[in-house]
Amino acid sequence: MLHTDFHTHTTFCDGKSTPREMVEAAYRMGMTDLGVSGHADFSMFEPGFGMDDEKLRQYTEELQELREEYRGKMNLYIGIELDGLGPVQKAEYAIGSTHALIKDGGYVCVDDTEEKLVKAVETLWHGDWYAFAREYFEAEAQIYDRTKCDFIGHFDLLTKFNEGYKHFDETKDAYLEPAITAMHKLAALGIPFEINTGAMSRSSVKRAVCLRRTYPHQLRQPQCRHDRIWV
Repeated sequence: MLHTDFHTHTTFCDGKSTPREMVEAAYRMGMTDLGVSGHADFSMFEPGFGMDDEKLRQYTEELQELREEYRGKMNLYIGIELDGLGPVQKAEYAIGSTHALIKDGGYVCVDDTEEKLVKAVETLWHGDWYAFAREYFEAEAQIYDRTKCDFIGHFDLLTKFNEGYKHFDETKDAYLEPAITAMHKLAALGIPFEINTGAMSRSSVKRAVCLRRTYPHQLRQPQCRHDRIWV
């Protein structure tokens, strides 16, 4: 059985640990394979965020050195997390994610803070969380077309601050229909979906972020089995 993680961040973007610290920790945990997937350049929307081309070069060189050091002990892959609004930078593999939307000319980050997201939905979507969800999933449906990614990152990131369905009901058709439509489109392309447990590890929201609790029952039957959505 493979013990792996392909969605990790380091101090080259918004992670708290250096590449070496991440690799050493993964090896101690008995991982067979580790992918490091730094955020691509997003400075056009958030100054200083992500890796510009020079930082990406340094990141790649450091990880290549670590790969040689751990050769025969653990497989190390050099990845990148692309956003649908950002540039397409190259690495050995790419995660495609939707972190933000453009609405009426304004930039809306989906996972910054709950306060900011609530204010944005109230202002730009007139408090209609289902309209916000529809636009989020419309963008998510385009993530492969925009990034040519190898797998889908945290498909339902918009639920990050929705513990207990306090902002919208994830079992309602108004939420499920655009979500399923996006999943069907991406599944038809054969793109795997990750199970992202970042929120669980941060103890903020007790869920697997990609498809809540390996997703709501409503999205697992029968649509996902029929479309062979790989996770």
